[in-house]
Order: sequence, then structure tokens, then C-alpha cells
Amino acid sequence: MVAGGSLAFWQRSCYTHKMFKMTLHRKILLAFLALALCPLLLLILSASHSLQSVESLVRQKAAAALDKQAAQALVLRAEQVADQVSGFLYSIESDLDTLAMLPANPSLYRRFYRSHQRLVWQGGADQPEGRTLRLPLYHELAFINIDGREQLRLVDGQSDTCRDHSQPGSTRYISEDFFAQVLQLHGEDVYVGALVGWHVSRDQQLAGARYQGMIRFCRKVYDDAGQWLGVVMLALDHVHLMEFTRHISSGANPHVLEASYAEGNYAFMFDNEGWIVAHPKYWDIRGLDRNGEQVGAYRGESPAGDDGRRAYNLFQAGAIHINYPHAARQVVNGLAGIVDVTNVGGAQKVMAYAPVRYQPRGQHSDGQEGDGVWGGITIGAESESFHRASLATSADIRRHFNRFWQQGWGLIGFSLMLLLAAAQLLSSSVTRPLKQLIHGTRQMAQGRLAAPLAVQGSDEIATLTEAFNRMVAELHQRRERLGNSLLELRRSRSAIRSERNFTRTVVENIDTGIITLDRQGYVTSMNQPVQRILCLETRPLHAPLADVLRAYPEIAEQLPEVVRREDVSGWSRYFECPRQGRILTLRLALFPFASAADDGLILTVEDLTERAQMRVRMARMERLASLGRLSAGLAHEIRNPLTGISLLLDDLHDRLLHTPQDQELIRRALEEMERLEGLVGDLLNFSRLSACQCQPGDLRTVLERTLLLFEQQCQRSGVVIARHFADSLPVVDLDEQRLQQAFLNLLRNALEAMPDGGTLQLTLRHDGDSVCLLIADNGIGMSEEQRALIFEPFFTCKKEGNGLGLSIVYNIITEHNGRIEVTSQPGCGSCFEMCFPVSTSLLPRK
Repeated sequence: MVAGGSLAFWQRSCYTHKMFKMTLHRKILLAFLALALCPLLLLILSASHSLQSVESLVRQKAAAALDKQAAQALVLRAEQVADQVSGFLYSIESDLDTLAMLPANPSLYRRFYRSHQRLVWQGGADQPEGRTLRLPLYHELAFINIDGREQLRLVDGQSDTCRDHSQPGSTRYISEDFFAQVLQLHGEDVYVGALVGWHVSRDQQLAGARYQGMIRFCRKVYDDAGQWLGVVMLALDHVHLMEFTRHISSGANPHVLEASYAEGNYAFMFDNEGWIVAHPKYWDIRGLDRNGEQVGAYRGESPAGDDGRRAYNLFQAGAIHINYPHAARQVVNGLAGIVDVTNVGGAQKVMAYAPVRYQPRGQHSDGQEGDGVWGGITIGAESESFHRASLATSADIRRHFNRFWQQGWGLIGFSLMLLLAAAQLLSSSVTRPLKQLIHGTRQMAQGRLAAPLAVQGSDEIATLTEAFNRMVAELHQRRERLGNSLLELRRSRSAIRSERNFTRTVVENIDTGIITLDRQGYVTSMNQPVQRILCLETRPLHAPLADVLRAYPEIAEQLPEVVRREDVSGWSRYFECPRQGRILTLRLALFPFASAADDGLILTVEDLTERAQMRVRMARMERLASLGRLSAGLAHEIRNPLTGISLLLDDLHDRLLHTPQDQELIRRALEEMERLEGLVGDLLNFSRLSACQCQPGDLRTVLERTLLLFEQQCQRSGVVIARHFADSLPVVDLDEQRLQQAFLNLLRNALEAMPDGGTLQLTLRHDGDSVCLLIADNGIGMSEEQRALIFEPFFTCKKEGNGLGLSIVYNIITEHNGRIEVTSQPGCGSCFEMCFPVSTSLLPRK
């Protein structure tokens, strides 16, 4: 490669001497000139178009941002007014509660009327700037009896004729049914009616008429015993609702005496049915005609415009502008916003709207449209004045862009001159150190790795030269370290392989089952013990934990939820799982990997069934031992006086030869004492300490001898005995008489469990270090509650018996160091399994 490179260099040198020599210095100069002049020419050609596009875009963005800011401010203003109205309505509800606590006394009601007033800003011809007046809040106050007749009524603070509100025709506005609505309320619920008042037409308003309406607030009143006394009613004067909207303008002065309707800069209020309730034009406000009927809504269908004879409903104003129904629906849904509309007078305006959130007490939301919204507030702004700020900003941006264009041409010429000078300096500073670097590189290519290159200057090329020298110096050291690292790697692989084999052997041979999981609850590995404990045929790797535990719903319901927690440190639970007539006791523990880098969990599964059963057996043995000692003492104490009583009764029987009836009574008493003697004997047998004389013997021989005494009873009862005995069985240490007693008790119980006949299964088998006997019947069986108590003394399911038989059997089996377990289901029979340890010696025990 070195020879080929030298030949190519010699050929290039010969060729360049024949013509103009293009050095790197000249190439850099030409490149800088070409790269500078071409973009500048393109920039000059496209600058005008680009600046015009940027100017248009900036103007649009600025105008949109200013319009958005103005819209947000207008919506915020509408929301503030809506919140004020909401708080005002809740305060009236509080006043209603105060009135309900007052007795129906005219003087108290007048004092309440005078104490509830509010400032109102009004103007006139003599005062163009307006004045503030304190006007009463409520036009009417009334207490209505339970029959609908008013007991007390104040109008404008003066007593007035009482009315009968049970008849809508006798109400003030002829068709009011608020009393019937109040009857539907419960407890302290509040009824709030719609705005009612006589409709004012346009001609009437121009003639000087004013709209006088009211909103009724009602609730029931109870005495201290909870007895309904009547209804209190407050009629809010409509002028106080008008006060919230009549002084609002979207212009430079936001608070004016009368907003300009002609320009569109005004606010109005509507209820959740869409009817206007506060507006500069009184004929737009909802009202009633003189017959008490609701005035119809103006729909914009008249060619001559609004004639002032109908009210205004936003839901029915789509013909005037489609955004009126849209704004009403948004408010009913509890949303605020802004839309472009045109009013009836033809003024183009931007209208912000916001919901008045108020819901009378007791009117719970049922999820329907309009729940929790009493009405809405709108604030309108004339379109031209609304966009005035954005238009002014757009003109200012145009002036700044023209100035920028003039400055840009001067900057382009100055930049070109600086670029030529910078190219000359940069070319010289690059070519000189490059020549030195080329020379050093040729020496390195010849094999002189240790020869350092001379470093001049402190620029990037000098830094590159220093790095190259360090690379050459470190190359030899890295070769040596690489050899050492390969040797250490071989040793580490051997140690890791040994540790891995050791860990795998330990994990697969311990008794505890281990399952590893990822954070999504999927199984990543498991050992052989967990397959044996959970009876899994295969290892379902990469499967959800819930699928692995499908056969154990008790565990699957809790464990996947625990796995998804952030912190599972220290979690462990015990689970009892009924399986095939026996209770499995499993302990599960969950903890994260020891390494924080391993984002996973370890689940351990332990089979504690034998331990749990051993604890149950030990507890039962302790109870039986305690009860046995108590029974022995009672039996001895009972037997001694019982013997004396029997002797006395025998003597008394002999003396009463001439009174046969008394002798009969004494004989019956003696029979009962014999039964008591038998019970005492059973108690002694139950309480007798282990006194069995065990010696190696054949369990099958003992069972066959017991069956000789029992087969005739089975034949008489229609029970068939089925023997399943292994051919050869090891000997066990046993006491034949004690075992025969236990076997007879179990066989007798099985026979009594099959009153209609059946099959008695007897099975003898060799199971590990034990010889097991199974006595199974297909009789009536037992419930789970009965099965848990059958070995308890004095517990019996039979009409006759003392409940000691199975307790004695349990003691006998325990004396033989054996164990006894029961499985049973109602209607399916019972199975008693007894296991005895294989004898370790053929010599008799002493």
C-alpha cells in the first residue's frame, strides 16, 4: 500500500507541474468565494418574496394572538359576572332560610323587608352621569298556609290582600302554579320559579313603561316537632337582576350607565330555557300577556324586523344567527366561550358567554342537560372595535419589516467583504499545520509508531496532532492489556459457569417453589418444586401469572393485583385451598430482586399442609388430654356415690314387696343408673392414658378378625364388604384389642350411615414408611361443619349415643403413633384413612 501511494503521488506531481498548480490554499479561497457568492445571489433574488411571506405570516399570527387575548379577556369578564349572579342567587336562598325561622308576624316581616336592600345605579334627565339608590331586594313576602291560602302578605313593604295559591287563577299573574310545585318538595328543599311579569312591548317602552318582574323563592316551614306549618315565599325584584348587565360595556370604559345597543356593546342574561331575563330592550324579556299566557318567541321571520310584541328565546333564534342557539346549548352544558353573531338591529359583534352555576337546594342532578345551570351571561363587542388592536399591530409590523429590508442590503455587502478576508486567513492557518501532519503520517505508515509529531499552535489541528501522538503511545499498552484481559475473561467464564450450575442445582432441589416475574406480571422462570406443589404439567413461561394460577382462584384473585403495585416488599400470605376433599395450606411470599437494575419480582410458594395438619392434630390431642383428665376425675367422683345409691335402691326395692308400683319405679331408676354407669365407663375408657401393649403384627390379620364379628350385621343390613388388600404388607407395632375396638367403632358408624344398604370399601396399602387403612362407605355423608367436629368429645350426629366413640378411636390411633383423616361430602359417603408407621424392630416392646 505504501508503494502504491507513492506512485500515485509522483504521477499527480508530474501532472500538476505541467499546468497551473491548484494548491489547497487556492482551493479554499475559491470554495469560500463560490459558497459565499452563490447563496448571496440567491438571497438577493428570493429575499423580497421571503420577507413579504414572513411579514404576512407575522401579521396574521400577531392579529390572531391579540384577538385570542381579547376574546379570553371578554370570556373571563362574562364568567366573573356569571359568578356574581350565582353568588347573589345563593344569598337569596340564605335569606329565604332566615325568613323561614321568623314567626309569621307583620312587624317582623316589615323589618326583614327593610333590612334587605341593595345599591342600584340609575340615571335621569337631570343627572346624566347617574346616581346610586338603595332599593329593597324583594317585591313580595308571604307566609302561605298548608291549604294554599296566604296568612300574611307584604307587597312593597305594605300589607296586601291575601290570595289563594291553590288555584292558579287567583294568583297575581293568573297562571302561576308555584304552590303546587312546592308541595313536591321534601324537608328544607327550595323551589325557584322562572321570571314572571307582564310583557312590555316596544311601543310601551318607548312611551316610558318599565318592565316589572319577579322570581319567586319558596320553601316549607316546620315546627320544632317536624310538623309542616306552611310555606314562606320571597319574590326577588327583577331590577336587581338587570343591575348585573345594564352597566357593562366591552369598550374602553367597561362600566357605563347605559350600554350601547346600537353598536352591539352591551350585556344580557338568559335562563336555562333560553328566554331573555335581562336586556336593554324590555320587549325581548320573557313575560306574560294579560291572560297569563307566555308571550311567544321572535324567530326572525318578519320581513319588517322585530315588531316588539314577542319575547326573545336564544334556542329559537337560529334564523337571526345560527350562533345564538349554539351559545345557549354551550351554556346549558356548563361551558363558556365566544362566537360571532349579528343582533336584530344588524350590528356585527363578537359575543362572549358564560354559565350561571346555581342549583336550588334539594334539586339533585340526574345527568340531564341543564342540571346545575340556572342560565347564562353574554357580553357583546362590536366587531370593528374588537379587532382594532390587531389592525394597529399589523400596521406597526409592516413598518418594522420595511426598515429591516433596508438594513439587510447594507449587511449583505459588508458580510461579503468580511468573508473574503476571513477566507484568506483561514486558508493559511489550515494548510501549514496540515503539511506537517501529512509528513508525520507518512512516517507512521512506514512503521515508526513511537515517533511523535511536532505540534504547533493551539487550534483543532494541533489538538488532532496531540491526540494522534497519544493514540500511538497508547497502542502498545492496549495490546498488552488486551492480552491480559482475554486471560482474565477465560477465568471469569469458568467461575460464572460453576456458580450458575451450583445455583441451578440448589434452586431445582429445594422444597420451596420459586417463580420469577417481570413487572407486567408475566412468568419468566420457575423451578421443579413449584410444578409439584401447584400440580403443573409443564412450565408455562412468558404467560400471565393469572393463567398459571387458574386452578387456584383463591390466589389468582389477589396476587396479580399485588404484582402491579409500586412497592411489594415484605408481602406474604397464607392460603387454604380445598382440593379433592382435603385442605391445602400454601404460603406465598413476594419480593423484588436484590439488584435494583433487575426490574422484576420473585414469588416463593411453600406447601405447609403437613405442618398445618400437624398443628391441628397437636391442638386436638392437647384438648383431648385435658378433657381426658377432667373426665377421669368426674368418672371417679360420680362412680363412688353412684354405687352407694344403687345399693340403697336395691334394699328399698326388697322392702317394698307389697307396693308393686313403687318397685316398678325403683327398677326404672336402677336401669337409668346402669346407663349412667355405662357412660362413666366410656368416660374412663376415653380418659385412660396410653397403656397399650404394642408389638410387631400384621394389620390385615387384626382387620380380618374384626370383620368376623361384623359380617353378619352387614348381611342383615344389606351392606356388601369389598376388600382391596395389598399382597404383602410390612408389620407395624400394634395392640390388637385396642385396634379391634377402634375398627369396630368405625365399621359400626359406616353401617349406621347406610340404612338402606350399600357397599363398604376396605383398602390396605403400603405407602412409603406407613401402612394405610381406608374405610369408605357410600352413605349419607357429612357436611364440612360436622366433619370438623366429629373427633370432639360428646359431639354426635345420631339420636342416641354419647359422642365418645370417635374420640376414643382418635386416642387409640394416636397411641399407635398413627394419624387419622376424614373426607366426606353430603350424599356421597365418608372415607376414614388411618396410617400406621412401619415397625422398626421385630422384638416385642416392653
